[in-house]
Amino acid sequence: MTSLSDFPPDVQAAASKAHAEFASSQCSDNLGVIIARAIVADRCQRINVTGLTTQQAACLKAIAEHQARTGLSPTHDELRVALGLASKSGVSRLLHWLESRGRILRPANQSRAITIISTPSS
Repeated sequence: MTSLSDFPPDVQAAASKAHAEFASSQCSDNLGVIIARAIVADRCQRINVTGLTTQQAACLKAIAEHQARTGLSPTHDELRVALGLASKSGVSRLLHWLESRGRILRPANQSRAITIISTPSS
């Protein structure tokens, strides 16, 4: 089995941070999944993903502000209202894009569990 010490220090740090966040949210992810997510996040940051669209940046900003204000991630409906979208499917597409580009993490089968990995300025 692969050990966390087999990975570069930056991936180890990202995995440790992810593990702490998921453990505090009582997520049942195993170490392998946490390491895989950290590697994906690390690679996305190294690729230096180009800028976000205005709507994607607004979505990331709305998530961060809601988390700062309430301590919880926003629901799809709360994001829909904050972004002025007509339906929650638009929110789903934005979240999927942000996750696929390594900007956020969303553990499976958990509501209100969005972790911001990188903001538009990073």
